[in-house]
Amino acid sequence: MGKIFLGLGAFLSASVGGLATKVLASLGIGLITGGAVLVAVNTLTGSVQSSMGGITGYAAAFINLAGINYGISILISALVYRATMKALPRIGAIPK
Repeated sequence: MGKIFLGLGAFLSASVGGLATKVLASLGIGLITGGAVLVAVNTLTGSVQSSMGGITGYAAAFINLAGINYGISILISALVYRATMKALPRIGAIPK
């Protein structure tokens, strides 16, 4: 599979020029960082779910009624957003 991308990169670089190389490099960086963030978020979500697994039925009903599950989702989303916004200037996607 990697040989296909190398061949595609060489073809685009020869036919279009440096722009295709930059596009392919940015796609690679995006896939790698996206994969790392996905692993971190899945680990965090799994630990939250496992820690909530030992509660009783009444506590689970209260958590659902109070909307704590939505609050946890909002907090995890905010953490992902913050990590993304801190990473973008480091990789040169947006100016500091």
